[in-house]
Amino acid sequence: MPREDYAERLRGGGGGGDLDLRVRMDAIDWIWKVHSYYNFAPLTACLAVNYLDRFLSLYQLPDGKAWMTQLLAVACLSLAAKMEETDVPQSLDLQVGEARYVFEAKTIQRMELLVLSTLKWRMQAVTPFSYADYFLRELNGGDAPSRRSAMRSEELILCIARGTECLEFRPSEIAAAVAIAIVAGEEERHTLHTTASCPHVNKERVSRCHEVIQAMELITLQPRRVSSSMPQSPTGVLDAAGCCLSYRSDDSAAVTSHHASSWGYEYDSSPVSSKRRKISR
Repeated sequence: MPREDYAERLRGGGGGGDLDLRVRMDAIDWIWKVHSYYNFAPLTACLAVNYLDRFLSLYQLPDGKAWMTQLLAVACLSLAAKMEETDVPQSLDLQVGEARYVFEAKTIQRMELLVLSTLKWRMQAVTPFSYADYFLRELNGGDAPSRRSAMRSEELILCIARGTECLEFRPSEIAAAVAIAIVAGEEERHTLHTTASCPHVNKERVSRCHEVIQAMELITLQPRRVSSSMPQSPTGVLDAAGCCLSYRSDDSAAVTSHHASSWGYEYDSSPVSSKRRKISR
């Protein structure tokens, strides 16, 4: 997990400006698009965000260097893919689309080493995916969850990872709250009953996490326009080009106006191919 003060610093703009919510959102948007492009596993995206948040909570990036934020996103996704995927693209090939900057392999490798050292090489991170199946089974009388429940669990966890509302909760608490939201919604069970069915977690914190998820309005699936350049994931999980859960939060509203000028994907409307700055350091 990130440092305890990370969420507060992020939402408050760091007070002194040391953390910027827009930087995180831009990085995650890029991670999601590449995750969709390569049809990576859901855990890969979750790990990449985990590395990103832990790194940002410990290491202060220099001001005014947008290229370093993009480099960090590339490094985090590259490391996550190496941890989870069986077929890992070359680091250069991860830079799909019209990114403003393109980095050489040695530059990405140096950033990966910085992330590894900052996180003390603790890359086998515990995420809500570590507990998702367990809590779904507990709330399903010990039986394996349906494919629909499992997919909705993946979708919720990934959408929650994009925001900052649940950063204060432990992965097990998020997984339990997600399972409650899914089971209660499908079977119209009372939330208190389902919360009581979750063992080995703080019931009060799980209940609070469930309330946060409800406030984020993540439960209703809504179709989104699919980009022809981005293939839809065969796993059916949340991705940038496929269907997305309804996501309405203060954080997302605050950064909407910034996305038009996001460093991650800027397209040139002219017939001449847009140029990208190549970074080698």
